[in-house]
Amino acid sequence: MRHEDSVADAPEPVANWHTPAHAAEFGVEKRRVIELLLLLPAKQRAVLAWILDGFTTQKSAEAMGITAEAARQNLSRARATLNTQLRLEVSDAAGEEGS
Repeated sequence: MRHEDSVADAPEPVANWHTPAHAAEFGVEKRRVIELLLLLPAKQRAVLAWILDGFTTQKSAEAMGITAEAARQNLSRARATLNTQLRLEVSDAAGEEGS
């Protein structure tokens, strides 16, 4: 099995807060960011995790069994999706305050 296949076949993660006390450790913003990360496609989520762990795009690509270009594209798409979602939420919240 190629690394790429194992990423694509990975089960979809679910936010599991174990206990109410565990959930309370995270602020609303942190929980929302985690929820948004879980909505990303598997490859985008994986390459973003590698980058956030301090690995280069090249090393991330090697570990995932994809090209560096594919890793950069997935990273770019992940960032764009997160930016869009977070901007929409900020503008929605600002609209609610002005009402």
